[in-house]
Amino acid sequence: MAAIGFSSVLVKILPLVSETAAFIGSINQQWAVAPFSSPSMPSSARQAAWYHWIATYRDIVRMTAPIHLTTIGSSLLNMRDSKISILWWFAIIGLVAAHSYPLSLGLSWLNLTEADWMRKTPEQARRFVQDFVDINGRRLVVPDLLSWATALLAVTLNLTAWVNEA
Repeated sequence: MAAIGFSSVLVKILPLVSETAAFIGSINQQWAVAPFSSPSMPSSARQAAWYHWIATYRDIVRMTAPIHLTTIGSSLLNMRDSKISILWWFAIIGLVAAHSYPLSLGLSWLNLTEADWMRKTPEQARRFVQDFVDINGRRLVVPDLLSWATALLAVTLNLTAWVNEA
């Protein structure tokens, strides 16, 4: 019985746990990428430094993808016996899915080779990195902050209703 109780609680809080990890990851991503768009970095060093940073940074993105999938999966599991409207869980899923917008930029960024990067002019490289910084900054507020707040509210309401019913 204790194992069932623990697993039930774990499933109920998992959307908040995973979304908190995802939100912290988004904050760190923005914090890490912003300095690379700084005009104080000499342009001769900028383009070479950017590609090596992008190549390393891709690994971080690949590691955070399972966190988003965990949020989606655990939200789907919570729909099964939710004490609140399933619209809360659909909202979390929609906001997490919106994190990948614009997918075309992300795919072009993840598939970028060093040869492709070196063919970019310094201006194209600057715009590429600046687009990433701008999109990450907007994504941090909408949908990342909203999905975290929605997960917090949904998990809290669901747990409260679950405890009050017992």
